[in-house]
Amino acid sequence: MKIDKASLLGIIGTAIVIVGVFLPWATSSSPGGNLEGGLTYWSESGWNNFSSTSGEYYLVKAAIILGIVSTIAIIIKKIISVAGALIIGLAVLAILIYIYLNLNDEASLINSYHISDWSAGVGYGIWVSIIGSIALIAGGVLAVMGLKKVPSKNTQPSMQAQPK
Repeated sequence: MKIDKASLLGIIGTAIVIVGVFLPWATSSSPGGNLEGGLTYWSESGWNNFSSTSGEYYLVKAAIILGIVSTIAIIIKKIISVAGALIIGLAVLAILIYIYLNLNDEASLINSYHISDWSAGVGYGIWVSIIGSIALIAGGVLAVMGLKKVPSKNTQPSMQAQPK
């Protein structure tokens, strides 16, 4: 089975989204925060960052599932599934941006307390997932463009004998 560029981009994008979910999404550090007086650093991945009672907990899981569904739709190459893949890819991006904005607001709130050099921030894992979702969307766009290419009758060689 030959994998085209759209399918490959969709697969890679989804894989990047999934990998990003397990990287740090929220970070916190405090110099001198432990008993030895050293740097205390804490981070949580998108997978572990939210309690099961928060909406973000289900949104992270939904982003993974939707990314997989979108990639399958790109591989199938039917017009309805490809259009759906593009819409689903946009939904994954919207979910990740929503979560990023919430994390950024929480980090800003924590930093506004100015507690002894303690800082909180958004980790790089959310950015990795956002980049993966953009790759997934690009795969959907390529798949839609690939469906619109219909070979013309003039592009196929003629089977008739040519006079010499």
